[in-house]
Amino acid sequence: LLALIAGGVVGGAQTKLVFESESAEKVYDGTPLTCGKWKLTSGALKKGYEIKATVTGTQTDAGTGENFFSVSLVDKSVEDKKDNYEIEYRFGKLTVSPCPISVSTDSADKIYDGTPLVTPPGDWNMEGDLIYGHSVGTMTLAQGTRNVGDYVNGFELVIVDEDGKDVTYMYKIVRDCGTLSIEVLNGRIQPLAAVPESVVRARFLVEAFPQLRHERIPAAPQVGDLRLE
Repeated sequence: LLALIAGGVVGGAQTKLVFESESAEKVYDGTPLTCGKWKLTSGALKKGYEIKATVTGTQTDAGTGENFFSVSLVDKSVEDKKDNYEIEYRFGKLTVSPCPISVSTDSADKIYDGTPLVTPPGDWNMEGDLIYGHSVGTMTLAQGTRNVGDYVNGFELVIVDEDGKDVTYMYKIVRDCGTLSIEVLNGRIQPLAAVPESVVRARFLVEAFPQLRHERIPAAPQVGDLRLE
């Protein structure tokens, strides 16, 4: 019986030990997040036993993983005696949050002329640093619009690592988009001579309201042949 007690077994039942690793978090910086802290939260070892723990949990990319670890229970003979105990592990969480960056695009406006309104490819700005080895793979601004109204000057940004792998998800992109505005001068569309105004207005409505494209309208020159006054 004394041998059973010394081995962690009492009355034929194993002593239960509950171990728990701690949680940790940080903002993504390209390096592994680890936390070597752990504790025995329930149960007790018999006298003469020592706990040795190995923590293997790690999280580098944005996301959450478990803080894995294992323990050995050794006595004076330096033999692992954990089989004499019922052991329960509770793993903490390792959480890496996306790195915040801010991207803004410019605004632009013009009088309606039937051609798309776009901003130059380089007219955008990024605040915040990319992790070493990362770079902007592609930055595509809004394709522009030719219709009257106000539109968001949106964009699609792709960030890549040294191997060309898409790592955009590692970043939290705060968008500050400009506005593309197209107006009609004096609220009127004036056709060129010999082009019926009704035809021009019909062509304009189709441009402004694409759902009208299936409606029958008179034939007319291309929008580029029109002028505004």
